[in-house]
Amino acid sequence: MQSNFNHITSHDTMRTSAASIGLQAVFAWMMFCLPLIKFKINAPNKHIFSLQPRLRTVLMALLFGVLVFTFAGPAYGAITQVKDIDTNELTATGTTIQATVPAGGVAAGNTVIVTFAMDDKSGTVSCADDRGNTYGLADVDHNNINQVRIVIFSAYITTALSSGDKITVTHPSQGDRVIHASEFSGLADATADQTVSDDGNLTLMTSGSTPSATAEPNELLIGAIGVAGPSTDAFTPTGETPAWNKTEVWTSNDTIRLNSLYRIETSTGTYAASGTNSSKRKFAAGIATYKAPPAYLDQAHYRWRENDDD
Repeated sequence: MQSNFNHITSHDTMRTSAASIGLQAVFAWMMFCLPLIKFKINAPNKHIFSLQPRLRTVLMALLFGVLVFTFAGPAYGAITQVKDIDTNELTATGTTIQATVPAGGVAAGNTVIVTFAMDDKSGTVSCADDRGNTYGLADVDHNNINQVRIVIFSAYITTALSSGDKITVTHPSQGDRVIHASEFSGLADATADQTVSDDGNLTLMTSGSTPSATAEPNELLIGAIGVAGPSTDAFTPTGETPAWNKTEVWTSNDTIRLNSLYRIETSTGTYAASGTNSSKRKFAAGIATYKAPPAYLDQAHYRWRENDDD
């Protein structure tokens, strides 16, 4: 058997749904049938008495509260940015760029998000770290032909990263490129729920809206907007509530700039990563969303199970 840390299988989903339906059926029976039952207790003095009406009322109110809670659906855990891990830029021709893990490392059970931008060049871009955590295929990979390419990676950390460890993006041989890595807690897994990307030559830069609404009300939104332009440009994320958090990284020769964005949303909907640049530039933009697990589930169980065929 091979461990799978990146998603919940359909078996898990069906088991969770079946358990929920079973609980709802039990509480429904108690709610609607209990009032029809007359409780009697044989006391030591052989007298028989009924459960007091006031006590029955209190009991029914408690059962009603449990029933409402059950049918209302799950609450979701809190997503938190733990820290920015690192940013880096390179201009010399090469095939890799690295982010260095700072003091404190990255805890097992958290998620690393990597945003990357480079002078556009076709070919495979991948991500890895020194501890062998799995980043998988890019969640977003989009280019503005011959101008700029952006990529978003994510990894659920099964083996903790230590101070000084490297997170490495490997790419086709190219000069100008930048990277930003950050750490988040409270994510269900490292699989993107919704993604979309776009490009253009405008001051209003946007990924476009996700094709479907987010699956859950509590999701992390990650945006990457790569610009073929200098650091002297000013980029302002589109006003949202909650507001976008922005980290900017640019090459020392002022040819590539990455606007790395995140926000934690509390309602379902379709979303875009967008903003206004002070000058018209060619850009590539993308957004990926990531879910939180229901609060009543242990995250390790939610994220992990052994593959089986039953």
